[in-house]
Amino acid sequence: MSERRSLFSCKNGTTSSDDMRRALKKYYLSSAKVRYSIGPKPKQLIRKCTFDNKLCSENDIILFQNFRYGNCITFNKRRKDAHLLTTAKTGPGTGLVLDLSVNIEDYWRYTESIGVRVVIHDPDATPSPEDEGFNINPGYEISISLKQTVNHRLPAPFKDKCFNYKVGEKFSASNKNECIRACIQAQNYAKCGCIDQTLTVTNDLSPCNMLNNTEMCCSNEVLDNMANIGPICDCFLPCKSVQYNEVLSKSLFLQERDTPKKYKSTLRLNIFYSSLEKIVYEQKPMFEGSEIFGYLGGELGLWLGLSVIAVFELLGRMASFGKHMLQREFLKKI
Repeated sequence: MSERRSLFSCKNGTTSSDDMRRALKKYYLSSAKVRYSIGPKPKQLIRKCTFDNKLCSENDIILFQNFRYGNCITFNKRRKDAHLLTTAKTGPGTGLVLDLSVNIEDYWRYTESIGVRVVIHDPDATPSPEDEGFNINPGYEISISLKQTVNHRLPAPFKDKCFNYKVGEKFSASNKNECIRACIQAQNYAKCGCIDQTLTVTNDLSPCNMLNNTEMCCSNEVLDNMANIGPICDCFLPCKSVQYNEVLSKSLFLQERDTPKKYKSTLRLNIFYSSLEKIVYEQKPMFEGSEIFGYLGGELGLWLGLSVIAVFELLGRMASFGKHMLQREFLKKI
């Protein structure tokens, strides 16, 4: 969902303050370097990091930027220059433990909530915090138990028509959600002549002016039409998807118990597997290519065999009939 829709409603004419819309416009038009300087840095955010009771390395953490959530970090992303961390243990403390510091002074004055956005995803996947994940507020230790489920789907011509976003080019998207946002941007540009900056993805087209109500309403109309008409984007499910079926529980973080501040500033994430069992759903064709030809060959051989038998049976009957006729003619002459 576009973040812009919460700023202006074309139906009843309600709108957020012009100051906020100007600030958002300035933010979205800023360079990545400027946006990075505004938000908290990884070293400021992470107070302590351990994996399997061992301190994390800086190589285990990479930075990426998100328009809605600012500076984000990814732990244990699969890369060619880094070794992927794994665990064969279950239970609290055996996975990733993160102590995070959330400084309210780093937040924009228009921000309505304080905390962090957490997305649990496969090391090969690109996170989409706008569409996935959950919010965690400071002052608590959050235990997140995981149990993995893997889905393998079949590409066209099978029903799901899955797409391998890792190796293909589908609107230059790295996952289905990016593909959908790119499709929305294409519709925005075709109808409104500009794109919705809050959806990102496409950066080489003219952005809509957040202070222009006509362009804002046009973008809203595009989303409404797409929602009413149904799916018009060729954004299929990925051929492989991994879910972790997170179960969350929380308790008061002891380091924050006696904090006199009005707002708590630290939190702990304790992420671990509750079980090493993995549920795998795999689609398979009813017949493989070689099996189809084998099946057809078997059927053809069977019917050919029956046909040969039928021909010989017919010849046998004709021979018997001919023999019978000859015997009758011979008896008549006698």
